[in-house]
Amino acid sequence: MPTVTMLGKKIIADKLGEEGFIVATANWIADSLFVTLGVTIAIWPLLVYYFGIFSIVSPMATLLVLPALPYLLFSGTLAAVIGVFVLAAGQVLGWLAWLSASYMLS
Repeated sequence: MPTVTMLGKKIIADKLGEEGFIVATANWIADSLFVTLGVTIAIWPLLVYYFGIFSIVSPMATLLVLPALPYLLFSGTLAAVIGVFVLAAGQVLGWLAWLSASYMLS
């Protein structure tokens, strides 16, 4: 049985072709959107139950924040580990983590 992601990739391949930067970007956006919507649909009953509210813009906010998350995790972990041994290097790497974190918070 085809999944929504497979159907999305098939539509993209039919419209844009099989390879190229635009196709790869469209596939990445489609994958991110489907994962975001899947998680949102899965947890919305818990959000409404515990917080009493559901935000309509949360899928779009998650989609915009998603690209910054790996950079934040990697640079934050690297800053913490290296900062234990060389404080100045850890601080510089911490500024990289701060860039991703400030983007996500804004």
